[in-house]
Amino acid sequence: MIKWNEVTWYSKLLAIIFFIGVLPILCFFIGIEYKSVQQEAFVPLLSNVSNNLNKKEIILNSGSILLAMPNTSQEPYNYIGSPIAEYFIVSKDAQKGVEKQIALIKSNFAAKRFGFLKGIVYFINPGGELESLNIKSGNHSITKIPGIIPTAKYLNDNTLSDFLIVNDDIFYLKGECSSDISSCVLGQYNLVSGSNKIVVEDLGKQTREGNFTGTSFIDFDSESNTLKIHAGSGDAGISSASLYSIDLTTSTLKKIGSAGSYSCDALDGTGAECSSSDRKSENENNMKFTNLSLPAPIICNGTTISFTQDGIKIDGKDYRGDYYVGCVN
Repeated sequence: MIKWNEVTWYSKLLAIIFFIGVLPILCFFIGIEYKSVQQEAFVPLLSNVSNNLNKKEIILNSGSILLAMPNTSQEPYNYIGSPIAEYFIVSKDAQKGVEKQIALIKSNFAAKRFGFLKGIVYFINPGGELESLNIKSGNHSITKIPGIIPTAKYLNDNTLSDFLIVNDDIFYLKGECSSDISSCVLGQYNLVSGSNKIVVEDLGKQTREGNFTGTSFIDFDSESNTLKIHAGSGDAGISSASLYSIDLTTSTLKKIGSAGSYSCDALDGTGAECSSSDRKSENENNMKFTNLSLPAPIICNGTTISFTQDGIKIDGKDYRGDYYVGCVN
């Protein structure tokens, strides 16, 4: 007969079995589940890239053009956590006029930037880290830049906000350059050696133009060993932008150009039509403003790729939208 209110030999046996056998196994599985949930707090790496299964159709010869095209049918905010932006990666043979879709990539909606190097596509993933896709092998991985910590929600002072690939170097902006409370660092990471250094501390404070400032890379000038950076701000229909150069030899930051963009309707405030002279002045200023943020043209195997205020142009054909382009060397 079982005695519920007394300590017996079988109650002692059950206690021993529980503490020696059941409890350690239970704790083990709880730990495994906790680690799994902890990892899933960030966007899983494998969910960021969907590869084209037919690798034989990929065009990836020297001189091929790689395009990152926005998925215009995607809803960027239909996502729990940090909003994403979907991009199709397309390989293009401009000489033959042939295009092939390679992959669908989920990048960070607030930091849309793609870079191309030796058949590898680099992008900022939803967690704010630098991720890459090797087009030939289909492999993808995360480049662990020191100080960059992934986030499950929005970009912060420990995530990437922009990057630019120059040979084997990744120039990157850590943190947002948009407000006085945000820290923004310009760093340089070498993909071969893994070395990392800070080029400019508090870049945002030195390039800030006003409220809602955004800072981004434009291009690299190999002859002068300088980076070009665009900083712009806008409020109530009036925007301003400046072009900066950073001498990588001396880490010197210098403003080399500026322009303003405005709507004469917004400035007037009365709702009356702008005069023809005011409208002409508005268009000229807006064009100068836009041109400050355009990179230099690219020549890819005889094909000219230029950048416009609406997108890019490949041998005269317009691609309108947030396109990113690279050339396979």
